[in-house]
Parts: sequence; structure tokens; C-alpha cells
Amino acid sequence: MSFPRFFSLLLLLLVLLSPAFSSAQRRSQKSSSSTRTARIPATKSAKSRNLPVPFASQLGQSKWVDSVMKTLTPDQRVAQLFMVAAYSNRKRIDEDSVSALIQQYGIGGLIFFQGGPVRQSKLLNRYQGQSKVPLLVAMDAEWGVGMRLDSVQRFPYQMSMGGIRENQLLYDMGTEVAAQFKRLGMHVNFAPVIDVNNNAANPVIGFRSWGENRENVTEKSYLYMKGMQDAGVLAVAKHFPGHGDTDTDSHLALPLLRIDRKRIDTLELFPFKSLIQRGVGGMMVAHLNIPALDTTGMPSTLSKPIIQGLLKQKLGFEGIIFTDAMNMKGVISKYPPGDADLRALLAGNDVLEFSKNIPLALRMVREAINKGQLSQADLDARCRKVLALKEWAGLNRYRPIDLKNITADLNTPHAQYLSQHLTELSVTVLRNQKNLIPLQRLDTLRLATLTIGTKDTTDFQRMVADYAAVRHFWLPATASMDELTRMRETLKGYSTILVGVNNLGRLPATNFGVTPETNVLLRELGGKGQKMIVTVFGNAYAVAKIRDLDRADAVVLAYQESKNAQDVAAEIIFGGVSASGQLPVTVSDRYSYGTGLPTQGGIRLGYSFPEAVGMHNTLEARVDSIMNGAVAARAFPGGEVLIARRGVVVLRKSYGTHSYADAPAQAGKPSRPVRNDDLYDLASVTKVSAALPSLMKLQDEGKFNPDMTLGQLFPEFVGSNKQDLKLRDVLTHQARLKAWIPFWKEYTKPRGFFNALFGKSPMRRKYQLLSLRK
Repeated sequence: MSFPRFFSLLLLLLVLLSPAFSSAQRRSQKSSSSTRTARIPATKSAKSRNLPVPFASQLGQSKWVDSVMKTLTPDQRVAQLFMVAAYSNRKRIDEDSVSALIQQYGIGGLIFFQGGPVRQSKLLNRYQGQSKVPLLVAMDAEWGVGMRLDSVQRFPYQMSMGGIRENQLLYDMGTEVAAQFKRLGMHVNFAPVIDVNNNAANPVIGFRSWGENRENVTEKSYLYMKGMQDAGVLAVAKHFPGHGDTDTDSHLALPLLRIDRKRIDTLELFPFKSLIQRGVGGMMVAHLNIPALDTTGMPSTLSKPIIQGLLKQKLGFEGIIFTDAMNMKGVISKYPPGDADLRALLAGNDVLEFSKNIPLALRMVREAINKGQLSQADLDARCRKVLALKEWAGLNRYRPIDLKNITADLNTPHAQYLSQHLTELSVTVLRNQKNLIPLQRLDTLRLATLTIGTKDTTDFQRMVADYAAVRHFWLPATASMDELTRMRETLKGYSTILVGVNNLGRLPATNFGVTPETNVLLRELGGKGQKMIVTVFGNAYAVAKIRDLDRADAVVLAYQESKNAQDVAAEIIFGGVSASGQLPVTVSDRYSYGTGLPTQGGIRLGYSFPEAVGMHNTLEARVDSIMNGAVAARAFPGGEVLIARRGVVVLRKSYGTHSYADAPAQAGKPSRPVRNDDLYDLASVTKVSAALPSLMKLQDEGKFNPDMTLGQLFPEFVGSNKQDLKLRDVLTHQARLKAWIPFWKEYTKPRGFFNALFGKSPMRRKYQLLSLRK
């Protein structure tokens, strides 16, 4: 890149960093007293003490609900209590089968699973157009819509955030998730998971829970719930009455909870009681066998004592009760489709999710009504409750989803920043011998990274390379003994090894992905004078499966393998940010609940988003517009922009190519794209670092104007051919002045020290400089 182009680019950056550009307001966080952490009432819960559910006003007199009820047959009112599964990544025959259920039976809603945002929106517009009554649309989106759909911003897992201290951010996350839902035409989120996970062997909850502490689980769940409901999306607490202490996956079998009633009341039910008292609108009942609550062995989803007796009567819940998926083996292994659906309605559920056979279920319900086992009036009341929820969600004013800019709307700059910030607060340092983290004196270290579990360069390795010169190495999780031995020998030449344990599993049955080979390698690594930092990119419980962690000088837990988690782990190790996360669960005798060592941050540049340092979150879009416009106008073929403020890099992005495609040197070859790791020849730095800021200051003071001429500023130029040159043209290198003057040619009589620097020919000067380097 030539000097004029480079200088123009740096001038642009300084303008962007000026107070006028960076003083835009940050997105404000709601701070009303209703969103602050509230004390959990100690008295017994009852209907009179519970806050109303969000759609309480619609449960009373509603002209829209009345009008819809009049248009529905008795069977159609029952069908409003069923939600079926929908996917946007399947074949047309699957889509048509859902359409048939909508058109023939008038089902009440859908729960979407895997697919993409544009495909799902097109499909949902089709389904809504086929439905007599607007469909209630739900999704399991515990960490945002990105849990199910591609191309959508994800937030960290609940357990990843279980150890953060700034709970108020979870309210903000709730509003962002709600915004995703509303943009996609959805109304109900089957979240948060409010199970207290106190069993490390739990195969189905685990990382989906906030952790093992009931108060921590309750407060985080409340703020997440409230954020969603304040933004107009119904939150559904799950899995009632508590799925945290199971060792069986209810998708595969019916778990048995061998705990007494007192334990259930004081631990499992604690978060549910609190959220009911504080206005949660939805509740999902799990498939569990809990003898302390129902001695018949009936799954809790089908249990009258649990749903009618405990949830409705004792706890006073008046919101919508959803079953867990009715296709799960935890219920249909004993009660087949149709029979299970009927029993779920008899038990008191309002909405049945993922019923396997809608026609059969509706027929069996009708037969039960005719026999007097079920009351049509009672089912009509549940239908009115579903319609009231639909009205609260805005379906009485239904409009199709607008597909324009939908992907961009689902990935807002604030959502990206919030996800990164939550990750930054969650990553936990478990061990830090002699304050090794953050690393000091990088110039004295021989650094190596070793990634276990993948052969590809990871985001962690790339971020490490941004901080220091480093060599990267990889090993499969099941490496042979020969591979382990060779790697140990290879790493002996390095003073500090940064080990990343990647590609771990989520399930205890697989040892959370920690292999015997990984344990052997970690036991053998590290020698005299060699430091080892181990970062676990996986489930917190995986830490207990990695033996000999005490041999490591430092241990970092990142909880998951997202790009944010890997970037933040590297930033903590190098001091770009500080560590503040704490363990939300006990993983071993050494690493118990609340463990988390603080580390120093800010000793090197960190990486975040403009919002982190008070800059407007549209910064990247504005820079994109300028740079892409400049490349298109051929102001330069390409360039890189890096913007940092208050010690944080908020934008680092490359544009264009190294040369124009039609340049003679290309000869038909594609020009190499500009990359963030390209090296530049930075010339005339003093112009940018000294002269330009000084001129900007003088302009602010009214002492300088870029349209002034050289003759106005410098009397010695008056009468010369340069007196009318404008400073604007001089600064932008378009004043027709000579680009470069080789003054060394004019220096004909060098003396002393300068004799070694100057020569009368370029070749002689080259040899003189080489001899100096020697």
C-alpha cells in the first residue's frame, strides 16, 4: 500500500476515534426496581401471594377470546391444547404432514426444532395462513434461538453463566432472546431450566442448569424469565418438580427419584415456588417417577397428585401447564400414544407438546368426554386459557413475518456484545501457581500451544498468536503411545505450554469426552523449569475426569468450545482481561462450588465490541460502509482497520485485496485478499502521531483551517509557486509536491558517525548498513 493511501486510512481512523464519533450513547440497561434481585418470600406460597401471570387480564373478559370460542367446535377446542413438532430442515412430505394437522384438526400450536431462520419464517407464514386460529409458536431456546437455528447469535450455556456475579445481565439476555423470538413470529420459550443440578452423573440436565445452589439458580432464572416476559414472550420454567438429581435420561426411560418429601420441598421445589410467586407464566412438567409425591409410579406428567394437588392447589399456579415432549420414552414406554395424551389431560395439563398421534389422541379424548371421564366445560376453560395467551402474545393482530433483513435483525451488535461479555464474566481460573496468569515477560518465553482433540487450528490458538510468537501442535484425543512419546519430546524445547482440551462431550456416560490417552499425556508433560497451563473447553464436570491437574501450573475452565470462550480464555492468560468467574457446581474435593481465582487484566490489549468502551454499536457497519465504498471507488485496492479504545480492540477487520485485479503485475491471477496478519511498511509515522493530532487540536481552537494556504501560514512562501497551495491538498498528498527527496545523495561529505550511514551510491550504502548490523 502506498504512503498516500496508508496516510489517508490512518487519517480516517483518527477521525473515527474522535469524541464526536465515539460519544454516542451506549445501549442502556433497564434498572427499574422490578428487575433487581428480589428477596425470596419465606412464607408458604398461596394464590393470594402470587403475582399474576402475564396474560391474567386476558383470562377475564376478552371479546377476542369470546369471539374465537364461538367459531370453534368442541373437538376444535380440544385441538387447541395440542402443539406438534415442526422443522425447517426436512423434506416437503414432513412439512405437508404438519399442514394436514393444521387444516384437518385445527391444532393450537407448533414447537420448532432444527433449521434456519429464513426457511422457518417462510414455513411459519405458510402454516399460519392455513390455520383458522393463529398458531401459538414455541421453541426450546435455553441459550437463545441459536440453540435450534443456524445463522443466529447464541448465548452461553446456563451452567457457563452459573458463576457470574452480575446477574442483572441475565435480564438483558432475556430481552434479547425475546427479541429473537418476536422477530421470528414465536411466542413461547421453553426456558429457563430451573432444575438444581446436584448430581454430576445427570445425563440430561447438567450444563443446561445454572448449577447446584438453589438461591443462585432461583435468582438467575427469575431475571432471565422476567426479561423475556417484560419483552412479550412467555417464559416456561422447567422441569417441574425438579430434574436435577437424576441419573437417567427421560428421553430414553422413566427416571426414579429416591428422595424424600422434605428434600423435595426445600431443594428441588425451591426455585419453582419462587418463580410462581413472582409471576412466571408457563410451567413444563417432567416425566419422572417420584414416590414421595405419587406412590403409584405414575410419571409426573400424568400424575394428578403432582399437577392438580401440588402445582395448582398447593403452589397456586394459574399459568399454562405444558407437558414435556409426549414422544419421550419416559412416558410412552408404559403408556402408548393416545392413552398417554388422555392421561395427561386427566392429570390437569393445559397443553400437550409433541404428541405422536394427534388423530388418535383427539378420538380418545372425545370418547372420554362421552363417558363422563372428562368434562367439555373443563377443556373449554383450558382452551380459553390458551386463547388468552395468544391474545397477550399479539395473535389477535397477527401479521406475517417480514423476511427482509431477518438474519441481520437476529444478530444485532448488542446481542453479539452481550454474549461475549457474559462469556468474559464466566470463564473461571481454578489454579494459578505463583500468579503465572497473566503471563509476564513474553520476550523471554518459548511458547507452544497443544490442542488435544482436534487437528484443526482452534480459535484459542489463533488468539494466542495475536499476543505472542508461538508454535502450534495438535494431538487426537485417542493418540497412540508413540504419538504421545514423540509429542512429549517435541515439547521439551519450550518453556511454557498452553494446553487446550477440546472436543469434549457433555455426557457422564462418555466420561465427558476425557480419554485415558489425554490423562497419560497430561501426566507426562511438564518438566524442570517448564510451565504448563491447561484450559478445559467443556463441561465443568469434565475437570474431575482429568487426572493429575495438580501437575499443571494453572488451570482455566471455559465451560464450552464457542469462539467467545476460546478467545476469552487466551485473553485471560495474557492479561487482556481479568478472570472473575466462579464454579457453579462442585466438581471435586479440591474444586468446590464457588471456586474461582481472580487474575489481573488490562496489562495488554483485550478484545471486545464498541459497546464495551462506550462507543456506538453501529461502528462496524459505518466503517464497513466507508472502507467498502473506498475500495469500490478505487481509492485503494484494500486495507486493514484496527480501532482500540481504553485498552480494548473493538474492531479489527480487513477489506479488499493487495492489488487491483487489472494491475499489469496480476497477469490474470487473482489478487490476494487482505488479511488481519498482513505486515505493512509504516512510513512517516510522525505525521500521524504528532502533526495530525496537533492540527486537529488547533482546528478545535480556531487557529487552523485546512483550506488555508501555505502563503497565509508561512511568509517565506509568499511570492513562490507554493504560496497558493491549500493545506488540505498538502495533507492529502495531492498538492503536486515531490513525493520523496533522496537527501542522502546531497550529503557528499559525511563525517564521524554519519560516515557509516551515508554513501555516494545505493550499493555502497547497503554494504555499510550490513556491516553495522554485524
